[in-house]
Amino acid sequence: MQKVILNRTKTGPNGTEGWLTFDGHIFQTLELQEANNQPDVSCIPAGDYVCSVRPAPHLFSLFGYNPYEVLDVKDRVGVFIHPANWAGDKSKGLKCDLLGCIGLGTDHAVIDGQPGIINSRFAVAHFMGLLGKADFQLTINDIPAVTAETV
Repeated sequence: MQKVILNRTKTGPNGTEGWLTFDGHIFQTLELQEANNQPDVSCIPAGDYVCSVRPAPHLFSLFGYNPYEVLDVKDRVGVFIHPANWAGDKSKGLKCDLLGCIGLGTDHAVIDGQPGIINSRFAVAHFMGLLGKADFQLTINDIPAVTAETV
C-alpha cells in the first residue's frame, strides 16, 4: 500500500497549513484550525489512517468523481480529501470551504485577502490520477514549529 505523508506546520484562524508528499510529489494542504477534533470546526488528529475512494456525498457529485475518504478518524465521519480554497474560522467571518476535511492545492496563496490554497481542483485530480484511485496509508505529522494567531 502506498504511503503518503502530510506534515502540518502552523494553525490558526485562517486554517492549518501543511504539505503532502509521496514518491517525490508534493501538494500543499489546508485544513481547519486545531480545535480538539471537534466535528466541523477542527482538523483531524495527527496519526495514521487508511484512505479509500468512497461513493460521493451529494456535494462531490458536482465535481464528477468519488473522493478519497480518511477512514477511522476517532469521533468523526465523512472526512474527505477534496478541492477547497479557504479554511477560515467562520465564527470570525472568514471564508471556509471545509468541515473537517483536507483540501489539496498546488500552492498556498492569499485569495481575496485571505490565506488559502490555489489550483485545488487540478491538484486533487492530479493526486487521484497518480494514485490510480488505490487505497493508501496516510500519516499526519504536526511539526512543532508555529502556532499562529493569524496563519
